[in-house]
Amino acid sequence: MIMMLDGMIRLVAWTQNDSYKSLEEVLSIPEEKWKEKLQEYGVTNYVLISTCNRFEIYYSSPADLNGIFKEESALKMSGSQALEHLFRVTAGLESMSVGEHEILHQVKEAFDKATSEKHAHDPLAFIFRRALSSGKLVRKDTDISKGKVSIPALSMDILQKKFGVSGRRVAVVGTGKMASDILKYIQKLGPKQIIVLGRSDDKTAAFAKAFKVRWKNISSIGNVINENDVVVTATSSKDLLVKRGMISGKEQRKVFLDISNPRNVEAPEESDFYDLIDLASLKPILERNRSNKVKEISHAKEIVDLQTESIISKLSKLEMENLIASLYKRAEELKEHEISKLKRALASGVDFEDALEAMSSALVKKLLASQTEVLRNVHGTRVTGDIREAIEGAYFGKPTKTSSKKSRGRRDNQNQQDQTPQLSRTP
Repeated sequence: MIMMLDGMIRLVAWTQNDSYKSLEEVLSIPEEKWKEKLQEYGVTNYVLISTCNRFEIYYSSPADLNGIFKEESALKMSGSQALEHLFRVTAGLESMSVGEHEILHQVKEAFDKATSEKHAHDPLAFIFRRALSSGKLVRKDTDISKGKVSIPALSMDILQKKFGVSGRRVAVVGTGKMASDILKYIQKLGPKQIIVLGRSDDKTAAFAKAFKVRWKNISSIGNVINENDVVVTATSSKDLLVKRGMISGKEQRKVFLDISNPRNVEAPEESDFYDLIDLASLKPILERNRSNKVKEISHAKEIVDLQTESIISKLSKLEMENLIASLYKRAEELKEHEISKLKRALASGVDFEDALEAMSSALVKKLLASQTEVLRNVHGTRVTGDIREAIEGAYFGKPTKTSSKKSRGRRDNQNQQDQTPQLSRTP
């Protein structure tokens, strides 16, 4: 089956632009469940992108299976729309913090994981490789990523300005990329001490060793949060890790920085002795940054448009080449089948001329059967001039307008070349 552009890339997505509850519910579903759902419908070529602010399923399938995802809030696209969305994502244009570097890293990680698990193949893999290259080009040729654009950088800026970190006891919950990035900022601000919490002892120990800090298992979170002044949560946990009842500290008000989605820390009430900075606290800054980068965003969009036009053109050409190859393959199969029948007929004593006539007649009928059926199906509909010309050009050798223009162009160029020496010749 020839896969058209719509089948090469399809998308089902939930992002921070949807309702928070919808995204939170989707993120709470284990990735394995999504994989099982795709495999149940025969999808073997797919990439899952899961971050704090988005969950996206890109897949290749001749059949549009977006309907199997019943969630009403899901963004559903196919073909050029899905492709353009992916390129906007890698460019940082769809991010909460426009131009951030992290999303490019996250898309690459997701693609690498899908490749290693052997469920990312061409043409989807080709599209992803080009999208990643396009994201790098946007950051190279524009200043869209200039300044503080990452969520860790912006959130630490708020924390430092409002509460300060210097001389404070700090706990970091999480051992992933976001936790790593935020820990680098914390260490530069001169805290009194730092402790890291994680689920896996081996991973947490290695993480802590890299930063030369202490560590504990996340099971100790209840004690740790009350032993520290500032607590940062940056995990992929689907559940609340810190609830209001776990926090004491009448002696000194505590500060929580939660950059997880779904959130890890329960929101405080007026009577509670802690403050919370979460992703919602960043929105005014993110909106200001976006408005300050209107020119860079426009430039980035131009690059993305050029990149997507280029790849769509290449994929469309690939579609046609595959179709042509398929037609030749089918013709060869029919030929071989009829030759086998001819040989059997001759072996059984059938006259050569009669056997040859039977073979040629059968071959013509089989080669034209599907095309004839298509033409009969369009009976009664308006057959455009271009379609008629294509049919006549294919079967009767009549030149189409396009081929005639090309021929005239070649002749005009040749005539011009022939006349040029004569015009320059001295009389």
